[in-house]
Order: sequence, then structure tokens, then C-alpha cells
Amino acid sequence: MKEFYQKTEHYVQHVHVARWQDEQYRKCRDTFPLGTILSVVDFAENYTLQPQNEIQSQYYHSDQVSIMVHITYRHGPESNNDKRIILKETNFYISDDRCHDLHYVQHCFQIFYKQLKERDIQMDQHWIWSDGCAGQFKNSRVFQWLTTLHKKYNVPHIWNYFETGHGKGEHDGAGACIKTALRREEMRFTTNPHIRDAQSIVQWCSATMSNRTKEQRTSTGTGNVVRNFWHVVDIDRSCSYTCNTVQGTRGFHSVRSSNNPLFEIWTRKLACFCDPCSNGNWDECESNDWVDGWDRVSLVVDPRAVVETTQLEEGQSSISADYNHISDLVQPGIYMFNLISNPFLFFLFNHVIKHLC
Repeated sequence: MKEFYQKTEHYVQHVHVARWQDEQYRKCRDTFPLGTILSVVDFAENYTLQPQNEIQSQYYHSDQVSIMVHITYRHGPESNNDKRIILKETNFYISDDRCHDLHYVQHCFQIFYKQLKERDIQMDQHWIWSDGCAGQFKNSRVFQWLTTLHKKYNVPHIWNYFETGHGKGEHDGAGACIKTALRREEMRFTTNPHIRDAQSIVQWCSATMSNRTKEQRTSTGTGNVVRNFWHVVDIDRSCSYTCNTVQGTRGFHSVRSSNNPLFEIWTRKLACFCDPCSNGNWDECESNDWVDGWDRVSLVVDPRAVVETTQLEEGQSSISADYNHISDLVQPGIYMFNLISNPFLFFLFNHVIKHLC
């Protein structure tokens, strides 16, 4: 019974957080202020290509494409506080790259910000909702990236997370709708199937499922569905944000960016989108009985991430003539072993290597 009481307490807390976060998402979706863009992002399950007239060996060797779903809400040009005209768009980022990581997410957001600039769409703040997947959305590198976006676009970002095991919603239905249409098209018997990879999927979906109209009024349910399809290629994974893990990451469900010259974020255990919080008046929060205040967290950047290797000039060598020093294995700017800073260990290790050689 003692163990049962402990498990019950954790379960009640889990249910409370799940219901609270779901309620706050619905509230911010229905009341987000002018100049705000609301985003919901998540990866759909990989789509497996299975043409109707596949040969027998293809059954055991099927190709897959990854799909990231990004639903956005924003106010229309004629929207105001008295008459809200909400425009909804669904963006699908499709790629042959099946690695669902932070770099994939960053690449997709770069596409999103680029097309906002091309369409001359301005925003004062960006609210993002997703699940708490540590490899994609909820880790210290994402927090550091948020501060970088804040400084680059001068737009505050608030990333909110659904409770673990929850967060299912319309973005899952949007991904399922696309995959169902693709499967129906693949089941058509043709001598030359035109759906073969991510590029062909984007071309077919853009031609048949995209509805690009200027006026969409989704708040009343009578507007057209606007879908944008993007082919994701050449994801750059060479540059990575590297900082130490933030303690208690799994415990908070809301992160606010900062434009401080240092990498700082604000964390909150629960999200809140009451009227004062939606307008940035955090001290006047109406849910103080349930929601705690914001905690400032400084991101500790890993020093190994900013160390640059000193390039040797042509014809220059850092190897000694007698190959008799352990320092021959180290170039300036590279952290190798902590023993180098200890004279005794350095002497012992150098002596061993000398005799081995």
C-alpha cells in the first residue's frame, strides 16, 4: 500500500500537468494577441513507399521519407481585437533524410522564417508548442538556439511542451491525411509510378493538395485548407550548438528566450496564457495559485565547442625531430588529456611512451 500511495501521487501530478498544458494550449490558440504567430510542430511517422506494381525484392527493401508537420496560426490583415480573423496554414517538410534531430528542426524553421520574409509577414512574438522529445525539441541546444533566434530576429520566443505521453492533436491528423492520400495514389496501377522519393512526393502534393488562397478564415470553419510542401535537402550538421545540460529539464514545460548578450533563458514548470501573461506582464499572472514564476537559467557553453584548431602553414610541422615528446600529439587549441596539466602524470606518461617507441 505504501508503494501504491507513492505511485498514485506521481500519477495524479502527471494527469494534472497533462490537463493543464492541454487547457493552456487551447486558451492561447483562441486568444493569442495581434502580432503573434502560434506554431505547433511534430514529426509524423516515416512514410514507407510501397508502389502497387513493386517487384518481389522491393518488399524487403522499401524506401522511407520523413515528414515534419508545422501548423501555424496568425491574425489576418483585417483582424482586430473586436473581430478576430485567424489564418491557419499547415507546412509539411518532407525529406529523404530520416534523422529526426535538432538540425532537421532548425533547417525547417529556417525555411519557415525565409518564406515569412518573402511574404512580408511581420510578428512581434512567436509561441511554439511541441512534445518533450529530448533529441528534437527539449534540450540545452534548443534553448541556446532560441536565444540566437531572439537576437537575430529581435522576436521573443516561448517554447511550450505538452506533458510526457500527451500532445496528440490536429498535427497528427494532418500528417495522417497526407500519408493516406499518398497511399491511395500509390495503389493506382501504373506502368511508371511517379511517386519515388521525397522530391516527387512534394511535387505531387503541391499539385493536388495545396490550396494557396489569399483569404482563409479558419476560425469559423468555413475557410479553405492551406497546405505548403517543402522539400528538405542538404541539412547542415557541421555546426552544432553545444552547451551543458540544464538541470531539471524534464520538470519544466515552458521556456522563454532572452536577448541578453550571454546565453540565458527563463523556465517555468507550467505554461500560463492568461491576459497578463499573454501581454508580457508576468508579475500580474492570474494563476499564481497553480503556476510558479519564471526562473532565470544561464546556459553554460561547453568550452570545447568554441576552441578552434590552429592551422599549420604549408611546410610547417609540429612534430619534433626525435618524436620523443607527448606534446607532438597535440596541436595548439585542442583539449586532449587532463594529465598534461599535471607535471607528474605528464612525466610518467611521456616516459612510458618513450620506451614503447
